[in-house]
This record gives sequence, structure tokens and C-alpha cells, in this order.
Amino acid sequence: MAAAVGLGLHADSSAAVARMTRVARWFEPQAQAADLYDQLYAQVYRPLYPRLRPLFQRIRAITGYPA
Repeated sequence: MAAAVGLGLHADSSAAVARMTRVARWFEPQAQAADLYDQLYAQVYRPLYPRLRPLFQRIRAITGYPA
């Protein structure tokens, strides 16, 4: 979108968003699921990064991608 604005295809970012996106489905938060999501975050997603970090380092070593 930034490139489209920069190229002059859209007047500004608001116009680019209006022309380049659409709402396909609308999701409302479900309060009853909050405890489930809290548990998933605490027990799965938070511990995930430290476990994946060595693999990310290997990827950088292989590809030369900056840290």
C-alpha cells in the first residue's frame, strides 16, 4: 500500500486502504474463550520463542539474513 501511495496510484494511505481491502467476515471476541486463550498463550506461545531461537540462529547462519 505504501508503494501504491508513493507511486501516486492513491492519494494517501486512507484512500489506499479503502480501495485495496475489504471485509470478508467479521469476528467478535468471545468472552468465554478468554481463559482458553490465556492458557494457550502462557503454556504454548510464550515458551515457543526460546525453543525456536536456536533454529532462527541456524537460519540466519545459513542464509546470511541479518539479526
